[in-house]
Amino acid sequence: MAEIFPSFENIERLKVKPTDGELYLLNYLVDNLSSEYEVYFQPFLNGDMPDIVIMRKGAGVVIIEVKDWNLSSYNIDEKNNWHESAGNHVIRSPFKQVFGYKSNMFKLHINGLAEKNVMNKNFYNILKPFVYFHGSTKSRVENIYAPVEDSLKLAKQTLNNDSKNRQIEQSSYKNKMDYLDQKTRQVRRDKGLSIYEGKTQKLLAALQQDHVLFKDEIYDEFRRYLKPPYHISSQGININYDKKQTKLINSAPGFQKIKGVAGCGKTTILAKRAVNAHKRHDDRILILTYNKTLRNLIRDKISEVREDFSWGCFGITNYHSFITQMLNECGVDISPPQDFSKVSAYFDNLYSDESLFDDYIDKLYKYKTILIDEVQDYRPEWIKIIRKYFLSDDGEMILFGDDSQNIYERDVSKNNSAIVQGFGRWERLTKSYRSKMDSPLTSMSKSFQSKYLVSKYDIDLVDVEPVQSKLSFDLMKGIVFSDVSEIDNIYQIIFKHLKNEKIHPNDVTIISTNINFLRKLDQVIRVEANEKTQTTFESEEAYLELASRYGKNSSELRRELEDIRGSKKFGFNLNSGLIKLSTVHSFKGLESSTSIYILLKEDEDEMVYTGITRAKQNSILFIQKTSKYLQFFQDETDLQLEKIDLV
Repeated sequence: MAEIFPSFENIERLKVKPTDGELYLLNYLVDNLSSEYEVYFQPFLNGDMPDIVIMRKGAGVVIIEVKDWNLSSYNIDEKNNWHESAGNHVIRSPFKQVFGYKSNMFKLHINGLAEKNVMNKNFYNILKPFVYFHGSTKSRVENIYAPVEDSLKLAKQTLNNDSKNRQIEQSSYKNKMDYLDQKTRQVRRDKGLSIYEGKTQKLLAALQQDHVLFKDEIYDEFRRYLKPPYHISSQGININYDKKQTKLINSAPGFQKIKGVAGCGKTTILAKRAVNAHKRHDDRILILTYNKTLRNLIRDKISEVREDFSWGCFGITNYHSFITQMLNECGVDISPPQDFSKVSAYFDNLYSDESLFDDYIDKLYKYKTILIDEVQDYRPEWIKIIRKYFLSDDGEMILFGDDSQNIYERDVSKNNSAIVQGFGRWERLTKSYRSKMDSPLTSMSKSFQSKYLVSKYDIDLVDVEPVQSKLSFDLMKGIVFSDVSEIDNIYQIIFKHLKNEKIHPNDVTIISTNINFLRKLDQVIRVEANEKTQTTFESEEAYLELASRYGKNSSELRRELEDIRGSKKFGFNLNSGLIKLSTVHSFKGLESSTSIYILLKEDEDEMVYTGITRAKQNSILFIQKTSKYLQFFQDETDLQLEKIDLV
């Protein structure tokens, strides 16, 4: 008997009950699969909710979309689009839906899969999609596909006759035949992936054979997201909240906004408030970020809350992924322009459309609690969209932010006027717990705020205690360098300090704004130091493979890199046990025991503040000698600079 998550007892308590087809298939799978198999019902993958997922260690994963449809009420056209027979309305194909889940497993959910697939396309086969049509038979499936198969066959015959009679140009003939062949393959593929009465055995056989590429570390990554742990109160550590934080962790219906300095505990407050909200109304919680990498940090912070609760109701994702998933669930087919240069503008308009879901209001889930982190990175329209379509009438919506980290250069005055309305006054947090109150790091952060940020934003300066000049710190180094091309020299200096101080790889993060520099540095670390790493971007090897395949300036390269980076960011884990490399953008909101920030000449105020406030204990700051901030670090901080020219 297979193991099922959640249990049937918990499934029966769900507010949205499983369909007859879902319940039938769950019982069938659990009864007929051995204990080696794991069956997951509607795992909440930060926006995606596939109906059923089957997994066997060493073999792979199966995703099943379940439809309780009377197939006689539907038809399929030559473009492989599905239609309701009554009115001939186009609906989203269930196969597009299940293939979308599969694609997101690679692009968004499972860390490293997108990059592995670049280097070996066989990785795509570790995950098998199917659609189960409950109550259907072989003949009903044959009947829905027969007309489109016949139509495609006839179209090919007609095209061949036109070619034979020289009524069509050869180039046009080839393009049209290629298209018809493609659609024929798609139709045959979907028909082969259709499960019905008498064909359910195919699901039992799908994972019988081991897959050499489905290694333990990939299985563990899948399991981590498919089966979040039930939180046990005896686990974790005690968290002490100060007076201000204690006030803000209380959950109640209404609107609120909270801002604070770097390291003030915003994420800790968000996590505890999320748990308290779940305890208050026993319903789903939506937590949105802008930065994809924050997902795992928020999960970790929730794990530290010593309360009894189930993970199933916490959806943690970023705004764009959430909106995309909601559009998918509503059956909206997103078709960006083929011209890659126009794609960004297309999605900018799409995600900011305040009437986006007007036609689908009845299909949307209304949350009783929505928590939004990094609100300074949001556009006003996004907040309005979330509030308008996804918050229940008696809901709780809380905004968290820090204007000092406005690295995307949003118009803060516009944002504040648009976002603040209806959320009350700002609750302000000024104490930083990232580093000691009397440390030179805290003092440096305040000095930088005072000189570069106070005049631009409505911010509170971090509370500091008097610091003795040249006060010793665990590790606080400043190094002046000439050019980022000297990767080897920068690597040697970094590792000299790491070895001398005996710093564990898990405690180290290297950040910069230049992804090309980081990619090359990552390669040097893996080759020269034989250290495994975790990054928010592709490896140098993957980049060179893709650049060789598509060309360095191609739209195909940019698309592939976006997919890899999205997957890497979503899977980024501060406690991976590895040295981590990240862009400053992706590391915003996160912290590291030892932070190494390579400050480049093009870095501006908000970026620099974000970069210098990531360290909890040890800080190594490389400053390019042409940076306009060099004088500040020389004259107005306790940072002792080593002037090393890397030439």
